Amino acid sequence: PSRSLDLGKLAGDLDLPDADRFAVGTRVVDSYAAYKTSSGDFTLEMWVKPAAGTENGTIFETRASDTGWGWRLMLENGAPKGEIFNPYDEVIAYVGGQGSTPALPADTWTYVSLVWNTAAKTFNLYRDKIAIIGSLPVNYEIDFGKEAEYATIFKMDGVAIDEFRFWGEARSDEQIEYWAET
Repeated sequence: PSRSLDLGKLAGDLDLPDADRFAVGTRVVDSYAAYKTSSGDFTLEMWVKPAAGTENGTIFETRASDTGWGWRLMLENGAPKGEIFNPYDEVIAYVGGQGSTPALPADTWTYVSLVWNTAAKTFNLYRDKIAIIGSLPVNYEIDFGKEAEYATIFKMDGVAIDEFRFWGEARSDEQIEYWAET
């Protein structure tokens, strides 16, 4: 990675423009005059470089304004963790975290990705292109909404990110590997 964003040098939290692109609930999308229905699937991927490998905090979070459901990517004592939360801020599914994922190495770029597959109801965390852990099957009906209340990259000392990419689909293992290498 050549141009990165040092989250500790942000003046404050960074609200991303066009936050509705992160609201991946069932909706009709006009794509070049061909109407498609979005599935609710998503993939978030980025390179993360912690200074110490012990950092705590949320890197990215989004919440739907029309349903209240949301999800986040965070570090828990340096270990990547993904969470899905309901309208009452209760975490109903998570992957990774300090109890199941090693901390990211200090001062090293590491590829991290979260993938939600609505049909399979699976939530997976990838690290260095390998699916290292998945959640237990999620038995809730989750609707990430049609409109986002916010989509925010948070100020976090000692952490830099690069190549932040979001897809409105559940990327396959092969696609994860390809994009992690380009």
